[in-house]
Amino acid sequence: MDRDLRQSSLYRAIRRQMLRVYGPAFGRISGAADPAPAPDGRRIAFAGSRLERLDGVPHTRIAIADVATGGVTEVTAGPHDDRLPRWSPDGAWLAFLSDRARAGHAELYLLAGDGSGAPLRVAEVDGTIEYHAWSPDGRTILYAVAGAGADLAGAQGSGTTKGVAANLPAWMPEVDSGIAENQWRRLWLYDCGTRANRPLSRAGLNVWEAAWAGADHVAAIVSTRPGEDAWYTAPLALIDVATGHEEICATSARQLGLPAASPSGRRIALVQ
Repeated sequence: MDRDLRQSSLYRAIRRQMLRVYGPAFGRISGAADPAPAPDGRRIAFAGSRLERLDGVPHTRIAIADVATGGVTEVTAGPHDDRLPRWSPDGAWLAFLSDRARAGHAELYLLAGDGSGAPLRVAEVDGTIEYHAWSPDGRTILYAVAGAGADLAGAQGSGTTKGVAANLPAWMPEVDSGIAENQWRRLWLYDCGTRANRPLSRAGLNVWEAAWAGADHVAAIVSTRPGEDAWYTAPLALIDVATGHEEICATSARQLGLPAASPSGRRIALVQ
């Protein structure tokens, strides 16, 4: 049996149908994810997916929709994927993640809120950034870096993040030789005033999820081991932004997740 089905009549019929369905959207924004309303409520930034051809998967670009007119403007051009836009509290800046420098390794970029100018790469990391968030006062951006060998968290499912060596076939087995430096997750801070990056969480503390709790603390789900099994019993900690010291404030025999806090940081909510 011929493994290449592209010359069969069934393949050609399906391809014709798929071209009728997806062809009109080639080269255009045809999907939306990660919607982020601007503070003024007049614009919505989102990760817009665009497909150039039937082969492969869509890439994503940061786009801004005008609420009044419905018009959509692409404000990034890749390559690869630009995603997870987040407005600064005053709406002057848009932070987003992109793997344009290295495919599969998301890093932090800043773009003027009106979409003008070239994006500024503000955090070059050894690993990949999973999420980011502006501080309530807009002076700092919190971001989480997962090492190249870190276990996937949340909705990403099981497995590990991609390592640096990407030329091996997908079926190539990996040898687990114990906990390595590239398996940890750490929190970092970018100071918008000084343009400096610094680690927030200490070495030896694995941070699975985190959110601002006021401008002076971060609420985080943490463990002292980076393996996925440690995530299911990880407690909630409050991390001091100035010192990096963490204080455990909630534990449970069941899994904790999705921490969120009031703007003042006086109350913290999470899912058990």
